[in-house]
Amino acid sequence: MQAEIALPVTTRSVAGEEPRTPMVAMAADKILLPFGFAVVAVAATMVIWLHVRPDWGGVNPITGMLSDYGIGSWGWVFDAAMILMGAGSAALLVVMRRHGLFRRGPELGLMLSWCVCVAGVGACTKDPTIGAQTMRGTLHLTFTAAACASLPFAALLVGWRGRRHPRYRRFARVARALAVASVPCFVPFLLSFVVLRLSGGDQVMIVPTGLVERLMAIVDVVILVVFALWARAVIRDQQLASAGS
Repeated sequence: MQAEIALPVTTRSVAGEEPRTPMVAMAADKILLPFGFAVVAVAATMVIWLHVRPDWGGVNPITGMLSDYGIGSWGWVFDAAMILMGAGSAALLVVMRRHGLFRRGPELGLMLSWCVCVAGVGACTKDPTIGAQTMRGTLHLTFTAAACASLPFAALLVGWRGRRHPRYRRFARVARALAVASVPCFVPFLLSFVVLRLSGGDQVMIVPTGLVERLMAIVDVVILVVFALWARAVIRDQQLASAGS
């Protein structure tokens, strides 16, 4: 059975009139889609800037976590980047939801979880040490864990639903591939996290968790780019269908 996802409007309504996209909604698409894409790009650039500073910005890219930037002298840059990432993702979600890329249910809930949690990572700075365990630090860890899983699984569900669509299956294929690629990163990352928590220390390392987390972050950003391109293709097709009718 062919998946139904974001089909361009090509049929007439019951009343015999061609459904038209409201002017306000069209204007919103022209604003929100590039806005969301640009904000995500700015957020990613801010994090990259932290890495190209002298001595990697004071954080070892192999063993140090991205959130370690949040407790450094340039912590506000990291915090702002995460909040912007959440805002940009939310803007993309509004457009994708309106055009049928996300439906009510798990996929929409997961994408909402990503938007909230990635912003929460920036709003709640991590504890300087594992032993501190403040409420703010606990929230940071919770947001981090939820964000790590939310976006890849949202991409997996949306990609699976659109896998047979004749126009958009290439986007669906890439989304699924990226989601699957991020899954192997979860196991070593969570394993080291559990050991760190149980050991009560902040120097016990099993795998290069910093490197693993950075790989996950790259995959997350690419997933958002795929979503933006997918939404743009759907909007273009709907506009062409509407103009040609």
